[in-house]
Amino acid sequence: MATIQLGYISEQNFEAFRRIFDGNIASPHSAWQYLFSKRVAELQGGGNTIELVEVDPNEFTAYCARIKIKADAHSLNGFAHEKATGKIK
Repeated sequence: MATIQLGYISEQNFEAFRRIFDGNIASPHSAWQYLFSKRVAELQGGGNTIELVEVDPNEFTAYCARIKIKADAHSLNGFAHEKATGKIK
């Protein structure tokens, strides 16, 4: 199985990510956390190891702008992978 890095949004940074994602995120943070936890459990149930990477909204948007991609949930996890594997300092 694989090690999968997932971008984690802290409660402190949640409103910033709601703005970044144009509101396309479960809200409030507790609802997002619930869905996120379900996803983690599904992935772990498949035998994967999950590495949570807390994401800073400023760092994330700068990354997206630098490589010219849309800031969304998919790119959030891509960013988490890049950060966890040392490709982003």
